[in-house]
Amino acid sequence: MTNKGRWLESVFSVDVLYALLLCWRWLSAVLHPDSADPAAVARLWADGALYVVLRCLFYMLSRVPLRSNAFLSRESLSEVLVVAAIALVGSHESWVSMRQIMGQAVSNHSLYLFTGSLKNPGPLGGLLAVTAAVLLSWLLRRWSSGPVSRPSSPGQWLFAAFSLWVLSSLFACIVLLPATLSRAAWTAFAFAAAVMLLPPLRERLRGSDMRQRFPGKRKWLSLLATAALVVVLAIGGWQLKPRSAAGRLYIDRISLRIMADNLWTGVGPGNYAGAYGRAQEAFFARRLPSWDAESDAFLSGLQDVSETNLAGCPEYAFNEYLQTGVESGLPALLMMLCLTVIAAYRLCCRRSPAGAGLVALCVFSLFSYPFALPVFRGMLTLFLAMSAGCSLRPFRSAKIRSFVSMALILVCVWWLAGNFLPREKQREATLDQWRNLRVWYSGGDYELVVEHYPALLREQPRHTGILFEYGRSLHLTGDHRRALEVLEQGIRCSSDPMFLNVQGNCYRSLAVAVPDSAQHYTALAEESYRRAFCRVPGRVYPLSLLLRLYREQGLAGQAARMAAIVAGYEPRIDSPAVRELKREAEIYILEP
Repeated sequence: MTNKGRWLESVFSVDVLYALLLCWRWLSAVLHPDSADPAAVARLWADGALYVVLRCLFYMLSRVPLRSNAFLSRESLSEVLVVAAIALVGSHESWVSMRQIMGQAVSNHSLYLFTGSLKNPGPLGGLLAVTAAVLLSWLLRRWSSGPVSRPSSPGQWLFAAFSLWVLSSLFACIVLLPATLSRAAWTAFAFAAAVMLLPPLRERLRGSDMRQRFPGKRKWLSLLATAALVVVLAIGGWQLKPRSAAGRLYIDRISLRIMADNLWTGVGPGNYAGAYGRAQEAFFARRLPSWDAESDAFLSGLQDVSETNLAGCPEYAFNEYLQTGVESGLPALLMMLCLTVIAAYRLCCRRSPAGAGLVALCVFSLFSYPFALPVFRGMLTLFLAMSAGCSLRPFRSAKIRSFVSMALILVCVWWLAGNFLPREKQREATLDQWRNLRVWYSGGDYELVVEHYPALLREQPRHTGILFEYGRSLHLTGDHRRALEVLEQGIRCSSDPMFLNVQGNCYRSLAVAVPDSAQHYTALAEESYRRAFCRVPGRVYPLSLLLRLYREQGLAGQAARMAAIVAGYEPRIDSPAVRELKREAEIYILEP
């Protein structure tokens, strides 16, 4: 290899790209200290430390001397350990899911029969798809290497038992995968299977009479067949859940708008939800009809905006690449794309099982939020570290490099065990305490909430659930000004319009409590309710609050107009609460 080729290989190596990505994301957090989430930044560095540990471990495993007649080769030792770890995850999730289906365990979501150890069957489907891809790839490679002979030694018997365990785990994952109803998981597994089966299929076709039947046209026929298959799968996936698919595309549009406005450094790690809420609010503020229009004109203009039925308040982008671009800018997005493509290419060229897993994970991350969960971040780090180990070559100073690797492992493990993990454990303990204290909030004991929630906020200053319940409790106990501070913090962190609704209620209470400034606080309350409606136009509740505001302030004309809007508005989701709000507006219209 020439010096130029070696330089390019070193520049575009997985290690360099991963380090650059971490540094750029940290830089975006430094440039946005008010909006970046410290917990998200800490998880970035924890993933980096785990990458260093795994990278050094794979390097040291490659130096382990094995007998020439050993059943495992030097290259497959690390792969077997990776496959064992993935099979353990798949077996655990399959076992928990089976127990939930049979009624022996409780699902983590009340709307779904089973979710595994996760909170939703969507991420569970992605986890099963990645696990099945790794296990299937490993079994296909072992079986294609030659006929399976009867074990003749204890080591071979042990390896045969291991292969049987992998096969049973694969079977359980494939059985459960369709039941998750996750189109993203199905697509991810299909792509991974295509990557696995394409090389052997190509070899088979080379030895057949296809070359004589279609001379010079095989590539075009393959491309056309692949394109047709992709189109058919895309149409089928869209028709399965058309509303959900249209909503995902709409979220991508808003995400691209945010990234275009913050092209280089993004909005800060962990601040996607707040940025999305502000961007969606600005989007509908430009497209919705004027508030000064008549009720009929307002309703007809509202129906012309087709996106109102798609708008929501998502916490994630349902596309990890776009979320990375929104939080850390276009350079981070490009680095992440290059990193995953290069890592997957290297693993697939070696026919490593991790290559199929990385392909499945990358495809799944286009349609979901896997990297918000620790298990998926650990899998990604594992696959990247393994791809970086593929390019290792013998070094003259092997002892020195082994010593440096061991030192790096000890330093990273010391930081993870002594700094990161205790903080994460404390955060989880705080969330457990919050789940127990929520009984007071649900029961209406708002004084106790105001007394105990500040301690929770010190540990979880950006948790939207704690912020909302604490801010609303402050409002209901009469501390409106302090409630406004807490709610403003929640508005910056979340896309949920309920923060703006409660903020408007605070201003409405201040308008009654401070008559001299009633006009000022009324205007602020009106602005909050309008912002809440623009943030998610599919909800009628902010309009109902505007009606109550106008009634309290004696604005009869504006109240009558808003009552007509509420009574004639058709929300995205009908419910008993919505029908009650519309009935309240109709009663006001009929009042003399």
